[in-house]
Amino acid sequence: MKTKFKLTKSSKVYLSIILVLILTTSVLSIVNTDISAYQAGKIFGNFLAFIIFPYFIAWITWMISGKKEDGGNLIFKLILTLMLISNTLKTINETRDYKNKKIDTYLTELKNSRNEFKQSILNDENKDESHKKYQSSVIKSIDKISKMSNKKEQKALSIFKRNLKIYSQETNKWDKAVDAIANDRILNIPLLKKEREFKYQKTIINNYIKASKKHKLLISNFVKNLEDDFNNNGINESSPFMKGFKKSINKKFSKKTPLFKVLMDEHIKYGKNMINLLNFLEKNNKLWEVKNETINFKDDNLSKTNTKLWEKLEINEDNINRFTKEIAKEF
Repeated sequence: MKTKFKLTKSSKVYLSIILVLILTTSVLSIVNTDISAYQAGKIFGNFLAFIIFPYFIAWITWMISGKKEDGGNLIFKLILTLMLISNTLKTINETRDYKNKKIDTYLTELKNSRNEFKQSILNDENKDESHKKYQSSVIKSIDKISKMSNKKEQKALSIFKRNLKIYSQETNKWDKAVDAIANDRILNIPLLKKEREFKYQKTIINNYIKASKKHKLLISNFVKNLEDDFNNNGINESSPFMKGFKKSINKKFSKKTPLFKVLMDEHIKYGKNMINLLNFLEKNNKLWEVKNETINFKDDNLSKTNTKLWEKLEINEDNINRFTKEIAKEF
């Protein structure tokens, strides 16, 4: 029997289900990307397409079938299903591409910050300020990438961030210890004629030695501590993300850790040589005098010993600058 083309109740219900699914995927797409007027128009266009196109194809099928009752409804459902599959796959690909582009942007920003920190070291500029800026950039990049990752990846990044914050906090403490011995008061020759000054300066320098030893230990164990933290929280290497993540960390730290150890050893030697110099000057405090802000011993042997102790400090300073720049080149 010939009749007017109309959708059956089951087709209308199926269309409603499909539109709800399209709305859901569209909302998820908006959540994972930046909403724009173009995207809003695209979503509205999709809704119209899902209503008009299948209906049009179904109507043609109904006409070809001789306008039979319920004719074209099966095709209508089939076209809706195919369109839903196609739209879902397209949304997944677009979201993935968007995330990859965003992550590339974040990594580029991080790379630029790293290069800025690197140049500040090589050019002997404001290293402390650049270091803090770089640390902040790393934390922000982790937060941004975490928002675009799945739950397991977010957990891994959260653990990495926690370990990185501990590392940053300890590094800042060590930086302060370094700044303290760089103060003009330390090894200020005229001040060293005051006996009470030796105790103060030794305290500052011993704190610097202690901080350098602690920092060396922290650097040496960073990767191991991080891996232990991963294992204790059930993060294994089964996923491609974790394999790549761990490989990247191991690759970067495996190159830098030996250099960092050498640098920290030189800082420790520097501190100990400063203590040796202070002990020598304190022991012989009545046997030297200050002339033109330099130390003058009447005894030649003591004068030679004094010169050698100062020369050791110069060697330490040269080595520290050289090792620091070698690390920066590997950055």
